[in-house]
Amino acid sequence: LRAYARAGVPEYWVVDVHARLVHVYTKPTPAGVFEAHRSVRATDMLAIILGDVSIPIAVGELFPT
Repeated sequence: LRAYARAGVPEYWVVDVHARLVHVYTKPTPAGVFEAHRSVRATDMLAIILGDVSIPIAVGELFPT
C-alpha cells in the first residue's frame, strides 16, 4: 500500500472476498499514505477511470455466488 502511495498511484483497491467489500484508497502522498479510504459493499457500484473513460463495475460481480 505504501509503495503505491509513494509512486503516486491515484487509487488502490483491496478486494475482501470474505466480507464482500472493496476497500478503496485514494489521495496518495509522497510519504506513502493514502489520505482517503472508503469501503464499498457488494450492492454498490464502482468505476474504473482510464484517462477520459469511466467504466462502471457492479461490485457484486467481483465475488463468487
